[in-house]
Amino acid sequence: MRLVFGQFTFDSSRCAVVDGDRAVRLTRKAFLLLELLIEYRPQVVSKRQIMDRLWPDCFVTEGNVASLVAEIREGLGAAGATFIRTAHGVGYAFAFDRENSPGPSDVAGVEPRFVLIEKGPPARRIDLRGGETVIGRSTSCDVCVGSKTVSRTHARLRVAAGRITIEDLDSRNGTFVEGRRLSREATLEDGDEIRLGSVELVFREAADPERATEPVP
Repeated sequence: MRLVFGQFTFDSSRCAVVDGDRAVRLTRKAFLLLELLIEYRPQVVSKRQIMDRLWPDCFVTEGNVASLVAEIREGLGAAGATFIRTAHGVGYAFAFDRENSPGPSDVAGVEPRFVLIEKGPPARRIDLRGGETVIGRSTSCDVCVGSKTVSRTHARLRVAAGRITIEDLDSRNGTFVEGRRLSREATLEDGDEIRLGSVELVFREAADPERATEPVP
């Protein structure tokens, strides 16, 4: 998804927000919140919807949401309060007229989509974007996993140059790929099975996002 609003350009395929030629620095959670608000524009997204989307398996308070909103507004500078509207007592909305939105991005081709599937029930899909993703039990992690067998900061994934790597962050119960406990950073391949403590996941790579969760042949 790509959207130009004011002097800013939002591009989910590159996990980037750009102000002219300057990158707007946002944490992963703040970027995901901005993406959610843009996705539902101009509708109001409730605080409960936001918490369920960004922290699906963790208990957080509305203060966590307010902190992310403040981060986005600060990143957008003077225009922040204009584009991110507060619906008092309900939630937040991206205040931008859909009719004035540009068409799809003119970037050729389809970006690869990296996905982790957490085995259920219920199964959970985790989309991985550019840069780093930290997985752990702490609510400060990019991906929060509720199992007590998972350390507060358990593993780190890096997406760069069309490939993805994973490393263990000195976790108590270890990070395993295809049954082997990691002692150093490893490159993931489509279909690799990952285990964090007792939590099992499958890594998928697909050029077509709709096929990313299909079973490995």
